[in-house]
Amino acid sequence: MTAMPQHSISVTLRWVPGSMHLVRFLAWGRTFVVALANVTFLTPLAQSPLYLKGSVLVSMSDVSLSESEQRVFDELGRAAGRDNVLALRA
Repeated sequence: MTAMPQHSISVTLRWVPGSMHLVRFLAWGRTFVVALANVTFLTPLAQSPLYLKGSVLVSMSDVSLSESEQRVFDELGRAAGRDNVLALRA
């Protein structure tokens, strides 16, 4: 997990069902799954809603993506629509 998102958006992290270390978020109609270890909370209390309510709002700069996830994320950000990502990959 190395790349940092180039797009500044907010996402809501939710637990992956049956997991205690994976969270997911939705961006551009696509679900991303990351380890909770790859989320940086700005303050210790910022993660409380995740444990108490099951979700927390974070900035994408608080989440690290793998290089392959980052490429998809960037392509989705550049594409006019989700279907146009396939054209970018061709």
